[in-house]
Amino acid sequence: MVKGKITRRPVKHVSITWMQVPEEILNKYGDVTLEIDIMAINKIPFIASTSRNIHFGTSELIHDKTK
Repeated sequence: MVKGKITRRPVKHVSITWMQVPEEILNKYGDVTLEIDIMAINKIPFIASTSRNIHFGTSELIHDKTK
């Protein structure tokens, strides 16, 4: 059996938008690491995020993975 190879296409860079965080939140939590990943459940794509220091997680359905 011959297996095919998938050619990896270059992806666009992620655009970063900086936002002003209120001073009270910065004083209370300090550094917060946000982790984001795309996962699929039964071939349905979701974006999942969690924050390391404040222990808050979210997940949301993705309608179009190309955006």
